[in-house]
Amino acid sequence: MLHDVLGNLKSVKYLLPQALTQLGEGLENLLAEYNVYDTAGDPHESIDVARGHLPDGCRRGADFRRYA
Repeated sequence: MLHDVLGNLKSVKYLLPQALTQLGEGLENLLAEYNVYDTAGDPHESIDVARGHLPDGCRRGADFRRYA
């Protein structure tokens, strides 16, 4: 099963930066279009934190591309 997952990741690895960018933009759009609640606090801060983690995801994806 792990082999299947890694194989699927390898085939989409070049799409990761675009996907993470779109995810971050989508999170921002949610705040503009919907009345968003966050039990942890301010939803704007939570989305800022989440978007702050996206570049790390891109870097890790780049690392994966090197070894896959």
